Amino acid sequence: TMDFGNLLLSLETDKIDFIAHQMEKNKEREEKFLFNKEPYSIFLSKVAVLKTDTTIKSIDDLKGKKVLIGPTSNQAYFLKEYNNTHNNALNIVYSSGEANDEVTLFENKRVDATLSTDFAIRDVIGTDGTTVLKTVGEPLIESNVLFILRKDGQALSDKLDEAIKTLKGNGTLSKLSIQWLG
Repeated sequence: TMDFGNLLLSLETDKIDFIAHQMEKNKEREEKFLFNKEPYSIFLSKVAVLKTDTTIKSIDDLKGKKVLIGPTSNQAYFLKEYNNTHNNALNIVYSSGEANDEVTLFENKRVDATLSTDFAIRDVIGTDGTTVLKTVGEPLIESNVLFILRKDGQALSDKLDEAIKTLKGNGTLSKLSIQWLG
């Protein structure tokens, strides 16, 4: 376990052999690193709002609203591209990455929405001890979650793919996904 910000550097400097941290492909990462081929998870990102919000039902309802997002995520990339093609409809607010920051911003109504998965919002716990958010609308992003390796890691990548296929084939991955991700 290490700080997210140190993962890629640790991989580059041979401190670790691969990253298993729900990382997604993007062009910059593909240029520098190798990704295994078999996803071990699939993220369906949707709009997430306060549980009490009945006005926002999709991304189209976010025009002029403040949308909280992590600055280096694929979800942030998606929102920037959305703004590029929708006349800067969204007011993107970048989070500090701290879970408490997210809760505070929502509870104090300083942001209106974020993009998240159904399983990730379970961890956004308010001051009353209950989950704060719900997802709405159709998935906006479907992301394969893969391991990241150094470019010279093809043999290890092949072994990881083989193991994932085995876990999918015998039902273990499905069982774990339901147990831990719902």
